[in-house]
Amino acid sequence: VHVLDGKYTMFTGRRTSRVSTKKLRYYAHPDRQGITKDGLALFGGRRFEGVKGSFKVDFKPDADVFPAHATSYNRDTKGYDLSMHDGRPSVSFIFGMHDIWRDDYQDPETRKRSYPNPTQGWAVRVSSDKVELLRLGETAPAEVQRKRESIKTTVVATKKNRFKAVDAEIDIKVKGKRVEVEVDGDDFTFKLPTAEAQGGYIGWFIEGPGFVELRKPSFKSLAK
Repeated sequence: VHVLDGKYTMFTGRRTSRVSTKKLRYYAHPDRQGITKDGLALFGGRRFEGVKGSFKVDFKPDADVFPAHATSYNRDTKGYDLSMHDGRPSVSFIFGMHDIWRDDYQDPETRKRSYPNPTQGWAVRVSSDKVELLRLGETAPAEVQRKRESIKTTVVATKKNRFKAVDAEIDIKVKGKRVEVEVDGDDFTFKLPTAEAQGGYIGWFIEGPGFVELRKPSFKSLAK
C-alpha cells in the first residue's frame, strides 16, 4: 500500500514483517488541527485493467489502536488521551486512477502554470445509507495536480444502502463498463461511460471524522 495523502490520518495494525501488514487504519478527529485531512492510498503499485477483489471494513477500534493525538502524555492523569471521536468515515474503493505524478506546464506567454494531466480516477463510495459511483479529480487543466486537503469528488450515480453494522465485507468487480459491488450480501451495479475508464491504479479514499480499519485486501487483475 502506498499512502499518497494521509500522513496524520492513516496508519497500520500489527505488522507481519517490516514492510507488511494485514490492516490499514484511518482515524480523523474534527476538532484536532493537522489530523483532519482525508486519506488516499493505492494498493499494489501497478495498473489494473479490470479488477476483482474484496476487503473488510471495521468501524470499532481494537484494543491496540493508538491514535496520533495520544502521543500527548497527561501528567495529571498519568496516562495518554485515548478517547476517539465516534464518527463513521465513508470508504471509497478507487479504480482507474491515472496521472499520479506528472509535471506541470508553463504557458510561454502568460507564464502561468497548470496541470494538463491532473490525477483522476473512479471510485465506489460505501456509506451507511447509500452506495455511490464517483468521479475523482480536478478537471483539466488544473491549478494543482491533486489537492492535499481532499481530492475532488463528483457523484455520478447513487443507490440506497442499508449497511448499519460495525463491520462488513465488500466485494468489487470492475470489467468493461460494468461495476459490481456487494456489501454484506446486498448487490449494487453501476455503468461506466467507457470501458477504458476501468484501467489504472486501485486503492482507497477515506473521508470524514472517526475510525475505520481495512482488513485482508485481496485483488486480481481481469486483464487477459
